[in-house]
Amino acid sequence: MDTANRCSPVHLMKSISFLTGTSTQATRIVFKALPSNPCFELWLVLHYKDVSNLPHRDELFEYLKQKWNGYDKGAKGLFAKTKELLPEACKRAKNLNESSSPRSETQGYTAVVTLVERLLSLHKKYTCVPS
Repeated sequence: MDTANRCSPVHLMKSISFLTGTSTQATRIVFKALPSNPCFELWLVLHYKDVSNLPHRDELFEYLKQKWNGYDKGAKGLFAKTKELLPEACKRAKNLNESSSPRSETQGYTAVVTLVERLLSLHKKYTCVPS
């Protein structure tokens, strides 16, 4: 297969938009893919330690299995296990991403931090009690 035709993380980052709503009033919703290289589990591992290389996904899975006495992709309760560690995970992910890219062959990368920081910002904005 020609590599130019493969579905790469950069290609996936292109916005996907569609219309939703009634025929008289539509709202544009734009989605953006958030790549993680090599996989989402990198984001989870960053809650506990720095990662400076491009680990194999099996290494990440094994680390999480040991850390949590078992781990399966899509497992429930992950937020509860990691929410107190979000600030450290965000810091580590941003540091990693500064010297990497979604297509790096030597270092990991995770754009999940972008979504998490946005959600935290919205949570703060809409849960503040006026003084």
